Amino acid sequence: MKGFLRLGKIAGIQLEVHWTFALLLIWAGFIEFQNSGNFERVAVNQGFILVLMACVVLHELGHALTARKFGIKTQRIILLPIGGVATLDKMPENRDRNFW
Repeated sequence: MKGFLRLGKIAGIQLEVHWTFALLLIWAGFIEFQNSGNFERVAVNQGFILVLMACVVLHELGHALTARKFGIKTQRIILLPIGGVATLDKMPENRDRNFW
């Protein structure tokens, strides 16, 4: 699919990031540099965003691995500037499984 950069696989699930994520990093770096004029603060800010997105990956991986436990495959995990999406083959039909 166009607009996505493949980062690799985690537990057999394709991890992709949308190109607009780069806009988030550029925008945040520009704003921080305007406010502080310090490249070290820009780097810390960028690192914070990347760590936050790593947490989003772990969260979505939790959804994917839980779905796998119930026999539902995950096609991929997509990272967007507003969060992440785990695309499952189908939704569980059982309410209890859907809760998990």
